[in-house]
Amino acid sequence: MKVALALGLVALVALALGAPLLLQVRVGEAQGAGQGQAQALLNLTQRAIAVGKSLGINVTQAEELYSKALSYYNNGNYTGAQDLCLEALKYIASEAKGVRPTYMPPAYGIEAQLLAIERFVNSSPAINSTDRSYVISRVDEALKDISSGNVSGAAEILADLKGYLANLSVRVSMYAKHAMIGRLVRELHKARGELEANWSYMQEANVSPAQVADEVVKELEEELNSSAANATPAQLVGLARAVEEIESRAPMAEPFPNATGRVTLYGAQVKALVGINRSLSRVESLMAYLTGSEANLSEEALNLTFKAINATLTALHYYAAGEDNLSLEYINQSITFANESAGIAENLTSSGHGMAAAVGRGIYRADELIIGLDEKLYAYVESQNIVGKVYEFRGELLFAVNQTTYVAVLRIVNGTQETHHVIFALVVIGEGAHVNANLTQLPLRVDVVGQVAGAVHYLYVVKAFNVTELAPEAVSP
Repeated sequence: MKVALALGLVALVALALGAPLLLQVRVGEAQGAGQGQAQALLNLTQRAIAVGKSLGINVTQAEELYSKALSYYNNGNYTGAQDLCLEALKYIASEAKGVRPTYMPPAYGIEAQLLAIERFVNSSPAINSTDRSYVISRVDEALKDISSGNVSGAAEILADLKGYLANLSVRVSMYAKHAMIGRLVRELHKARGELEANWSYMQEANVSPAQVADEVVKELEEELNSSAANATPAQLVGLARAVEEIESRAPMAEPFPNATGRVTLYGAQVKALVGINRSLSRVESLMAYLTGSEANLSEEALNLTFKAINATLTALHYYAAGEDNLSLEYINQSITFANESAGIAENLTSSGHGMAAAVGRGIYRADELIIGLDEKLYAYVESQNIVGKVYEFRGELLFAVNQTTYVAVLRIVNGTQETHHVIFALVVIGEGAHVNANLTQLPLRVDVVGQVAGAVHYLYVVKAFNVTELAPEAVSP
């Protein structure tokens, strides 16, 4: 009868690397599970401290809590270690909410690129002295324009320099190339940290912002590294600029449609499950008076009810993390368990023994409430699930990863999520797709504002069927 909800909690921690749910159900003697939870939280806390430092947060208090938690863990006090890790994570999340990116005037980005080009040509032995002198003289001219307030003039020179570098038939030295690739990775890590900070509200649903940010940038990071390996000097500069653009847009990014609404629903349903759990505690006290087949049936029914609770919790977690298809799977599991339990409980209610009938009614009512929560969650998931569906998007292709894959910021323009961004999707143009736009005007960057129609393969990848560039007058400001 003692169903170990700890098993469900371990699954949630492994999935989210987030804080365990506050719902308390009998956990038995799950020593190994407690150690696994503590280890996951220690790893997450260590990472959160590093992110906090990168954001300029004073993490001394969190470091002290982590150190003490590590000591508890080494001494076998896994519960104490978890509590201290949660305290440290809450502190960092609270402090991170106040951190916002500093506004930088447009000239700053132009100047940074000019200086990057200057450093590049000075460090690359593959560029001859004539080309090097020309580039440096043009950089100096552009920097003077910036100092005199002529930002547009500097931008024109920067564009000319990128074109000039693109036409140079040079082999970039391995040293210079690795230095630029390293910069790309560092910039991407900064963008990941920015996303984590802006998604700190997800902690409320025990979803790790770090995990979701990793999902967003993992494939993009792999594509960038792959592209950079064979890039020309101009393409490397373009790639670095593209990553900077991602970082500048990070604060506006939604990790999946209706993220905050999912967190709200998650909290409401968990509170309802807490109430169901309390009612089951009262039912359990009555079960002590049952014997024989009635005791066995009540124990079987209650075990199934607890399995249904665990499945609902897991479904809620997946919903809060944007994994809609997995959420649907666990909803169906929960309903199956609850229905099986209700069938057994109904037999108990027909018993001539008053205590057995009371136990049956209590379990049956809990099963009804769980199924009600599952049906409500199912309706939300089904209405918002975008994986595998065909949508039309409006947005901007930021840059080309290769000839058929582009990084973009897209917004759904049909359906119910039209006000929400799909985070920096990788748009893969399918074979035979219709493309009515100039996607090859620059080697690694395109500025096409238009419509993309395609199927969502998963939350950050869209396989496009057609891409249409919009006329300037048709583009909303």
